[in-house]
Amino acid sequence: MKGFFARKTQERKLLGRVDILLIVFILLICASFYLPFLLKKDEVKANIIYNGEIVEQINLSKNGEDFTLKVGRCEIGVEKNEIFFLNSPCPDKVCVKTGRLSRSGEFASCVPEKVTIILEGGAKLPDAVTY
Repeated sequence: MKGFFARKTQERKLLGRVDILLIVFILLICASFYLPFLLKKDEVKANIIYNGEIVEQINLSKNGEDFTLKVGRCEIGVEKNEIFFLNSPCPDKVCVKTGRLSRSGEFASCVPEKVTIILEGGAKLPDAVTY
């Protein structure tokens, strides 16, 4: 019995070469699905909606200067390829905390002031893939 307990157990590696190569191969396949969407640069337009009507439409892709807009009592900042709420009179400031919008499909809204920014156009990432 003494010899049975005295044997050294073989150490097993957590990941071998084949495991690492398989993981890298799977990651490359996943990246190949999303890479065309990330590299595609189309025109992104920002629609600024106040009280249910579009009051301003800005092409963010061709915008070369920084400026601010006043819509209702909200201040909206526009910079190169980005748009964001600078200031709002609402108590929670959720719209300001939303941050900078730059991709198609993103939006921010100040509900008390009825001001919404919606970005459209450009490359859209798929939400799900169905076969």
